[in-house]
Amino acid sequence: MNGDELARTSRLTARVDNNAIADGFQLYLHSFVIHKSGEWSVVQQGMNPANHMARRYHWHSTSVRDFVSDPHTAILGQPQGTILNLVDARESSAAGAAHDCCRAGDLFLAGSAQADHACAP
Repeated sequence: MNGDELARTSRLTARVDNNAIADGFQLYLHSFVIHKSGEWSVVQQGMNPANHMARRYHWHSTSVRDFVSDPHTAILGQPQGTILNLVDARESSAAGAAHDCCRAGDLFLAGSAQADHACAP
């Protein structure tokens, strides 16, 4: 087992659940379990600060084919309104639009930096 790779996987699951799922929950618990066979599981729990409800995000290595397209084994919690899940394959158009917005922002910032540099004495 590669410890660096497992640590990267652990961090990636937390980033996905905290940043690619807009559901109002912030992670406060992260459990990473490794079996001697090399399989791993992650159970993370997030809290909605507005209503103090919890939601759990489950991952299992045998189910994860891609960290950004349907990586979860399950997401469990009471329904609480609209969720934007950018790693749900059914939301690929939303994920693409978000990527395009980020890319446009990068291009705008790069253009602004070049313009500022060109005007510098």
